[in-house]
Amino acid sequence: MQQVNSGYNGDHKSMFIVPIGDIHFGNRHFVQEKLDNALRFIEKNWRRTRIVLMGDMLELATKTSVGRSVYDEAYPTNAQHEKAVETFKPYKDLIDFVIEGNHEERIIRDTSFEIVENFCHRIGRPDVYGKFSGIVNYQMGTGLTYSAYAHHGATGGTTEAAVTNALLKMRERSIAHLYLMGHTHKLFSFSREMYIPNPGAESASKIKQMFVNTGSAVGDGGYAEQKGLPMNRIGYGAIELFADERKQVFHYIDDLV
Repeated sequence: MQQVNSGYNGDHKSMFIVPIGDIHFGNRHFVQEKLDNALRFIEKNWRRTRIVLMGDMLELATKTSVGRSVYDEAYPTNAQHEKAVETFKPYKDLIDFVIEGNHEERIIRDTSFEIVENFCHRIGRPDVYGKFSGIVNYQMGTGLTYSAYAHHGATGGTTEAAVTNALLKMRERSIAHLYLMGHTHKLFSFSREMYIPNPGAESASKIKQMFVNTGSAVGDGGYAEQKGLPMNRIGYGAIELFADERKQVFHYIDDLV
């Protein structure tokens, strides 16, 4: 598993991680306003915000895709790729990590073309390509470090309980302060606490972990409506990390812009 250090080097009292995924450029139900709100928030907080791209940036329907999406895209694969490059190249210096989603996997599986790796090269940041998953370390100006484990997600469950279980299972692969997962198009967060060994001390240390399902820019309709999937709050969130104490707060971006 790849591990990277964030490019954040500020001394602010707090900073933000904005995980953006499941945009699905090319999907007819893509809601531009939700992505614009996230980008507007990033611009407003430029010096203390970092970005993780969580996969499924593009719709990338093929003839082997589920449903009728190959015949229902708003615009084709190449235009989707160009749209993603055009959108995120201005923010390239804020991007710490980029991972693939199951929609990008369609193109890789059918053609062997590593479209996410190519995207990273196109925006001038080949160093942030993380393939399936990885850990990003964020060091605050006070020396406090937070670690985030990001994975697109692979659960087939559609209920909040199923997604919660999938998020909790991420602890089976990595210990981190933050767990970021996309795929299900749900936007919510919750926290848990656990003890970790603390040799030399009288008691074990307690670690607070935040789990975030990172949201989507796709509204209701299409495949989701066809399969009767539950409607979700769409949009994105920002995780605020504090420098003077270990504290993590989740914000709905639509409430902040």
